[in-house]
Amino acid sequence: MAKLKIGVIGLGNIAQNAYLPVLASIEGVELITFMTRTLFRAQQMATRYNVSNIAGNVDEMIKSGIDCAFVLSPKEYHSQVVTSLLQSGIDVFCEKPLAMTLFEAERMVEASIKTGSILMAGFNRRFSPVYKYAKETFENCYPDYIFGEKNRPDTEYRATMENAIHLLDVFRWFCGECSNVEAYSRFENEYYETLTAAQLIFKSDTIAHMGAHRRCGQWIEHMEFYGNNKNVIVDYPDCVKIIENTKETCYSMTPLSLGWAENADKMGYRAEAEHFILCVKSRKKPLTCGEDAYRTHELLDVILRKAGLPDLSKLPD
Repeated sequence: MAKLKIGVIGLGNIAQNAYLPVLASIEGVELITFMTRTLFRAQQMATRYNVSNIAGNVDEMIKSGIDCAFVLSPKEYHSQVVTSLLQSGIDVFCEKPLAMTLFEAERMVEASIKTGSILMAGFNRRFSPVYKYAKETFENCYPDYIFGEKNRPDTEYRATMENAIHLLDVFRWFCGECSNVEAYSRFENEYYETLTAAQLIFKSDTIAHMGAHRRCGQWIEHMEFYGNNKNVIVDYPDCVKIIENTKETCYSMTPLSLGWAENADKMGYRAEAEHFILCVKSRKKPLTCGEDAYRTHELLDVILRKAGLPDLSKLPD
């Protein structure tokens, strides 16, 4: 059987540290074309991974003969590139967020539906072992309450989009759709906020509190789930603790692979990439398909507007 031919667009940190080592290790696939803004980096990565083609633009990527593409470039470049690939019949894995605006994300989803090309968003938390353990605990019910925080040093453009979107996707994965939102923010520049906090009520009756802070001392992602007579505490990506009355069970990711657990396994990148490739081959809809990812973007947009931040229909003048 012929190997699945893959192109990669964007060769920055997430590509180098998460996806390229994974893709190079999967049987039945072949990395054949790279594309990035920096020619030297493209040449360097092509040599490292024995890739024969370097594309200067998306048209060259399409003509290189790829079956599917991993779009790992900065978020402001996603929309045009992904839409062009989908319209050409090429399946696409797109790192989160899908796009900078809801309009752009909607166009991407519409292109996927119209052409039958697969669009999968990079919400890797759904593939991380610690969150999968937590989800299994509530397999037949919803949590009553969720607390989630994702905090990082230093703000950035549209910091809440970058910082909170994973939390919101996990909330939706556990609880379904949201019915009510209250949100607050702190900022000196509304496009570079330093804090967004929200209370969410879901149609499942779950209440959730979200905190996304961008002036802390160190990166942290922590979530707590309560209900079904259990406390489930996740310190991503390393451990999950399940407490039932007097019984406490802790699953640590460190012993995986005989102590050689890699971030790609702990953080869900390997399982996520394998899932996309399986969907490309089987033509099944991915767990984080474009339509589902769009609903996470819609929820983020509601939070931004409630918090007094620019919504996802707006770009700076």
